[in-house]
Amino acid sequence: MTNYINQIKFVLLTAILAVIGFGFLSTYRTQVRNQAINDCYTQSFYRLERIEDGKTITTSETQKYIYEQCLLDKRIK
Repeated sequence: MTNYINQIKFVLLTAILAVIGFGFLSTYRTQVRNQAINDCYTQSFYRLERIEDGKTITTSETQKYIYEQCLLDKRIK
């Protein structure tokens, strides 16, 4: 009987550790993916500042081609 109870404890502990491990792995994958997307956005961001008539004019945009190529290179898209 004691052996049976020990086996049940082992199975339950293994299942709990598997669930916790899967949750951690899922969160880690999401974090890595989001960081890669953010890096691509930062890399493809274009900003131009110029002064006209004493005023600073700022133009900024994401270069879509560079952004999408970066995502393809990192196998996200």
